[in-house]
Amino acid sequence: MDFVDNLSSQDFQDQFYSVLKMLATIDIAFSRFDGAGDGRFEKGRNLFDGQPARVGLIVAASLYIIGRPGMERSQEERAKRTQKIVARTEQFTSMLKELGPEKLGEFLSLPVLNEVLDKRVGQVGRYERSVFSEAFAVLIQEGFDVPSMEPCWRAA
Repeated sequence: MDFVDNLSSQDFQDQFYSVLKMLATIDIAFSRFDGAGDGRFEKGRNLFDGQPARVGLIVAASLYIIGRPGMERSQEERAKRTQKIVARTEQFTSMLKELGPEKLGEFLSLPVLNEVLDKRVGQVGRYERSVFSEAFAVLIQEGFDVPSMEPCWRAA
């Protein structure tokens, strides 16, 4: 479907708002970790401070819901996938809320993310968006059922 057609669709707007809410919910859950470490990502709230992580999550969710360009899904399938991703996000964040600060820090695996992002590349922004897109795609593909974020961070 054409991008302009998507924008004019009420369903698309509802899906977009659902994904934004998903991002905010995950950000709040991750933000509970107030650890101190070294590297760019020391605390859970640092994750979505930057544009690459926000873009990565939106891209991964959009591909899951709408489909790849040229392989768009029907409105019914999009609605089902939106409901599914919202429900899984709620389960995921509920699980995160049950973790104590230390366990949440272990789950987030921020040292691994710092290691993955500490590569010398020519186009840093593009590389980081790619890392986060791949990471959140893994999280979504696994139904938010991962032992930690490490397999997600290492997916890129």
